[in-house]
Amino acid sequence: MKPGLRSALLMIVPLVALIGVVGPCHADDPKDSKGSYGAELNESAKMSDIGLPLYPGARVQRDRSGDSPALTMGLWLPGGSFRLVIVKLATDDKLTSVADFYRNAMSHYGAVLDCSDPGSRSDADRKGHKKELSCGDDKPDPGGQLYKVGTPGDQRIFAVSQHGQEVRFHLVHLVLPLD
Repeated sequence: MKPGLRSALLMIVPLVALIGVVGPCHADDPKDSKGSYGAELNESAKMSDIGLPLYPGARVQRDRSGDSPALTMGLWLPGGSFRLVIVKLATDDKLTSVADFYRNAMSHYGAVLDCSDPGSRSDADRKGHKKELSCGDDKPDPGGQLYKVGTPGDQRIFAVSQHGQEVRFHLVHLVLPLD
């Protein structure tokens, strides 16, 4: 599992526990739920929730039978909200073609951080700044690529790696109550 996804998934355990405690609450729009709280957990996601286009010819990717190729989860409280959207996809195209496609698509959100190349990591990685997006400990699988764009509180992540003849990639949109 990719370290960036591992970090995000570590937040899932407390969220799932909280959902079990508060029950399946849901407001139509977390931004309009002042003074209320809610939670969502779905084994599906829309590309519009990721905010990135679907790679032409991509198909859903499952690690094993019965595995969900997507996840949407969120929690909102009066003090802030958390949302995680993950989509797992695959293609038979070249890894570099998929990486170039998403690097270009992500550039619409600002400067793309290439966590695949330690030499091009953000200065925030070395100085510990919290207002600038950084790679932190996130690294791609060997031979893969890992890109991030946005802010620490609203970031999009792309990770791609080769698996035999198949190229597998994950798209993530992570919103945290930091900004």
